[in-house]
Amino acid sequence: MKKALSIIMVLILVLSISACSTPKTNPQANNEPTKPATENGTNTPEPKKIDMRIMWWGSQTRHDRTLAVIDLYTKKNPHVTFQPEFMGSNDYWQKLNTLVAANDVPDVFQIGNNFLTYYSAIEPLDEYTKNGLIDVSDTNENFLSTTRINGELLGISLGTNSLAMLYDPAIFDQAGVPYPTTDWTWEEFEQACYTIKEKTGLYGSSQLNDFFIGGIISIPQYGTNETFYNADVTGLGYKDDQFFANYLKLKYDLTKAGAYPTPGELAEIKDIEGDLIVTGKAAMAWVHSNQLVAVMNAANRPLAITVPPKRTKDGPSGLCIRSSQAMSIYNKSQYKEEAAKFISFFVNDVEANLILDGERGVPIMGKVRSALAEKADTVTRQMYEFVDLAGKLASNPPPVEPAAQIEIQDIITRVNEQVIFDQITPLEGAQIMRKEVEQALQRSN
Repeated sequence: MKKALSIIMVLILVLSISACSTPKTNPQANNEPTKPATENGTNTPEPKKIDMRIMWWGSQTRHDRTLAVIDLYTKKNPHVTFQPEFMGSNDYWQKLNTLVAANDVPDVFQIGNNFLTYYSAIEPLDEYTKNGLIDVSDTNENFLSTTRINGELLGISLGTNSLAMLYDPAIFDQAGVPYPTTDWTWEEFEQACYTIKEKTGLYGSSQLNDFFIGGIISIPQYGTNETFYNADVTGLGYKDDQFFANYLKLKYDLTKAGAYPTPGELAEIKDIEGDLIVTGKAAMAWVHSNQLVAVMNAANRPLAITVPPKRTKDGPSGLCIRSSQAMSIYNKSQYKEEAAKFISFFVNDVEANLILDGERGVPIMGKVRSALAEKADTVTRQMYEFVDLAGKLASNPPPVEPAAQIEIQDIITRVNEQVIFDQITPLEGAQIMRKEVEQALQRSN
């Protein structure tokens, strides 16, 4: 009996040990996914699946590059998928107008400088830059101001440009005129034009952009904290008509001295590749930075680029950076935070921007510009370096373009020609321009 009890006890002990040493079930053996654990041992929930809509306009090259960047983002963020829509610019605005009216705008959409037209559909982005979902630590306010309207950041710029002055170093050397510097004044510019005409027989300058140079840049250079348009774009933003009269007088004097082409000669220039600096007839020209490559390739000789002259050496530059396109978020989107993360990736990720290759303009993020400049040719690198310089020197935000913009530029051109042909004085021209521009603004508002 005792022997039997001993055997039973041994069996019970063996079975107990066997049960305690049985391995735990491997969830993968049963095709069950293993959930990641946090530091305290709890499981982290998988990210919520997100399917966002995104829309942009552009060329086939832009479409292909943008789709490749979207693919890169989704590989890094597999919980996100996109429904892309892309088309040419004419169809784009018709489609966007329809979607705005139907309250059915994509979560992320491309926009130009027409923020006010679509303001009712745009989510302000200041909250997302403050909480870091959109990283703007690698840019500055001059670049952010290109998409800031009435204090609200309404988009993140995808590409920028600025007005620039091109000059031909060989002509300057021939005339014995020092090269322009970043603190060059309008007085020095004028004297250089006269000397170049005298020593070489060439024009000192090709066509000045009356609206941008005479208005947008020149007015803020007087240091009165005034701009060409007022804050709500219902009238002019400066009081003294002598400011614009001074610009008209400068052009008048240069034209009469033969140092600047006549309106008839300028009318023969059909495109930027036919500018007088390209044909070797002028020592200086005025372009937007995104036109630099086209002009230099057409000229087929070394040209240099710098910022426009200032009123005084230590005064404000009057420069502004303008956005070519921007990305905005629909204010009724279900996925605003994920949309903000995607925009941040689109403008900050170096790998993504090597794919995009600056096709929308010079990027606003410093490390992206540097990465693109390293692989660029000499002329393109000059463009990147110039925008980087202009971004540091810019002293006023870009103008909001009114509906009457084309009419306003035509008014300024006509007044300038009346001055050149001695039909009115420069001051009379500035006064007439004010009256007609403000009438045009009132009609369009």
